[in-house]
Amino acid sequence: MGFADLLDEVGGFGRYQWLHVTLISLPGLMMASQNLLNNFVSGIPTHHCTLLANQSLYNLSHYQVDEKQLLKAFIPPDSSGNRLDRCRRYVEPQWQLLAANSSTNVSQLQTEGCVDGWTFDRSEFYATTVSEMIQTIYMGGVLTGAIIYGGLSDRWYSESARWLVLKRRSEDALKTLHRVARINANQMLTSVPCDLQVLHSHMNKEIESSRSSFTMYDLLRTRGMRRISVCLIAVWFSTSFAYYGLAMDLQKFGVSIYLMQIIFGAVDFPAKLLALGMLSYLGRRVSQAVCLFLSALIIFANIFVPADMQTLRTTLACLGKGFTSASFTTVYLYTGELYPTVIRQTGMGLVSTMARIGSMAAPAVLILDEVLPALPSVVYGGAAVLAGGFACFLPETLNVPLPDTIEDVEEKWSGRSATHQQKEDVCLKGGMASEDDQVVSKDSMALKELKEAEGTGLNAL
Repeated sequence: MGFADLLDEVGGFGRYQWLHVTLISLPGLMMASQNLLNNFVSGIPTHHCTLLANQSLYNLSHYQVDEKQLLKAFIPPDSSGNRLDRCRRYVEPQWQLLAANSSTNVSQLQTEGCVDGWTFDRSEFYATTVSEMIQTIYMGGVLTGAIIYGGLSDRWYSESARWLVLKRRSEDALKTLHRVARINANQMLTSVPCDLQVLHSHMNKEIESSRSSFTMYDLLRTRGMRRISVCLIAVWFSTSFAYYGLAMDLQKFGVSIYLMQIIFGAVDFPAKLLALGMLSYLGRRVSQAVCLFLSALIIFANIFVPADMQTLRTTLACLGKGFTSASFTTVYLYTGELYPTVIRQTGMGLVSTMARIGSMAAPAVLILDEVLPALPSVVYGGAAVLAGGFACFLPETLNVPLPDTIEDVEEKWSGRSATHQQKEDVCLKGGMASEDDQVVSKDSMALKELKEAEGTGLNAL
């Protein structure tokens, strides 16, 4: 009987747990919007080279064409041919380009840089930071804050009874269990351990494991833990990388970024529900891999959709973002079920750090758009495919009890028994046996040979 059974006795997931979940969710609800604020404070407004001093659009208003058409006589198209170049202008106005049947080869016309500066469209943004690195710096601050203030956050909430027992504060743990039972309105208070001896008997295995100190090295020391950690690092990094790569590039869809933000936010609701359903019926491993592979497939598909088909491009982007969001939901639950209790928070800290690094790298990839418009999508989709492959090597945890110790992990998922692992550890630590051990070993070998010989003789009869 373990700690999970104690929780059932004090009411399971009741009022006490709902209260804490609500209190923890409120700060997250208020702070989550900060992660996407860069879409607005660092949005890139439409801009072009400032026209020649004697050729302003105001002075050319007598031409019977709209402003966007008139700009074609001064600004060449960019490499995609779908919009005006942001950093070049014609040396001389090219009036012939305004003709409906113009066949001029614009690539042969002489251009120059924006020697007189730029003109910005202020209809959507009045002033912005205009820097792709702002989001990277922001996520770096989030990572730094998590490292500095993560330990301090333990002082702000009531500690769990399990944690108190493992920290040799069993009397406080006993009081906490009684308080949980009272808040959960559990009438069977007598079933809660009434003394420390009973409490320790329930958690004997975890207490024994807690006598050893664990570090991040223990996440990679044994075969089973190493396999889990490496795969989860890839999944967390790539999920965060692809998620923020999609969420931070709203302007490429040609729709109001405010509308796109609402759509991207709304798509998370069905995505979370889909993830919960898949987790219950398909299992954790299949759900994780499917979400990553489908998000990659949609990201790749969007590369081949023409820029003028904005509705289809926006729909595919929403689907990709939804599956990436579902992957985030899955990996949070999955990670907690894979790591054992004694080192679960250390494991969560490691993979969360990888996620922050992924979110820091995502905005920087958008710069590749200047080299090839499809290149950022190729990188984001490729990362999702790679992570999906790693997810296939993770063990399934559906309807499997949570592991309490590293030995539990090795027994369940590494294909080795804990005894075998302990024998290997003893051999690695010792290196040699004493003379008495050698004598005992020889006697044991002789006895074994004698029994085998007797067995052979009986079989012969």
